[in-house]
Amino acid sequence: MRVVMIAHSFPRWRGDVAGSFLLRLADALQVRGHQVAVVAPSDGGRGGHLALGAVEVLQVRYAAPPRENLAYTGDMARAAASPSGAWAFLRMVRALRAGARDTARRIGAQVVHAFWWVPGGWAAVGLPLPSVVTLMGTDVAMMRRAPARLLARRVLPRAARVTALSTFLAGEARRLSGLGALAIERVPVPVDTARFERPAPGLPRTGIVYLGRLTAQKRVDLLLDAVHAAQIDAPVTIVGDGPARAELAQHAGSLGLGRVRFLGAVPDDEVPALLRGARVAAFLSRNEGLGLAAAEALMLGTPVVATSDGGGVLDLVRDGEGGLVAAPTPDAVGAAFARCLAEPAMVGAAAAAGERLRGELSPDGVARRFEGVYAGLLPPAAAR
Repeated sequence: MRVVMIAHSFPRWRGDVAGSFLLRLADALQVRGHQVAVVAPSDGGRGGHLALGAVEVLQVRYAAPPRENLAYTGDMARAAASPSGAWAFLRMVRALRAGARDTARRIGAQVVHAFWWVPGGWAAVGLPLPSVVTLMGTDVAMMRRAPARLLARRVLPRAARVTALSTFLAGEARRLSGLGALAIERVPVPVDTARFERPAPGLPRTGIVYLGRLTAQKRVDLLLDAVHAAQIDAPVTIVGDGPARAELAQHAGSLGLGRVRFLGAVPDDEVPALLRGARVAAFLSRNEGLGLAAAEALMLGTPVVATSDGGGVLDLVRDGEGGLVAAPTPDAVGAAFARCLAEPAMVGAAAAAGERLRGELSPDGVARRFEGVYAGLLPPAAAR
């Protein structure tokens, strides 16, 4: 098959972290014999064609260089709120559509696949090709505002297929858009599973680890309260940074938790060792879109404690299968931590759950899933 992808965040060079999971998917589709070309926005005037391995990328220009600042930063909604930003945003949608149209003609594309329903999905549904729109999380949250909700109600029904990273996001998209009958298939994004190989049995493990941003949604304060409630004396390592760091450090001190370390942000290559050296990983976010850090911990054989209101992470962490799902209270979470620390068998169960996730989240596994989505849009002979 020949596929055009549209994304407002895609690596601008090999090694760029922006949208790196999409390059993993494109690479895996190429390995499986499909041709993939990507259309993404220019960044500060740096547009044009580039090749990332076998994947062709067209970065389309849409404004003067200082105005090409809507993509890659994670701040598109705020940047597009001003009159000049809104005009640049509309021009970006048009440029993505025109670039995808030209690319589709050049390669004889059969399917266009947009990640995030806006701006990519909006651009894709205007093309004379079957379109797949994948909901990523931030785009679903945008539907809480009336203008985005009204636009989503126009865009999503025009897609031939809609997918979402998690069951939670699919349900939220239906609820917020008012499209209760909209069919949305759960297909996750790929993980660089080679980085998270299960360690040899007998590796020393100790304490609790948290990995992620330090924000209110992540509820690291609940982690600290749970450790205090359960009187856990094991070390707690908090990896990551964010606006809540100082407040959380003060809270840990007020609770008398002397074995809590705040490491701040660490290089990506140090993350696997931190996860595999823990007895339990905490993932206590509320309404998370997916929660790949939990999957990474399980692939390393580290049990995970999540909460019953965790959202998409509940597709990954199943209660009693290498992880525990607790009510979002200090007593319940503390009891779950204590159980994971006390029961060595939890590590084996986590490793088994991790092997399941390794197949589901591997680049090849996700590519196979989307391969099936694309094939369902084409006549049998064309899908080969």
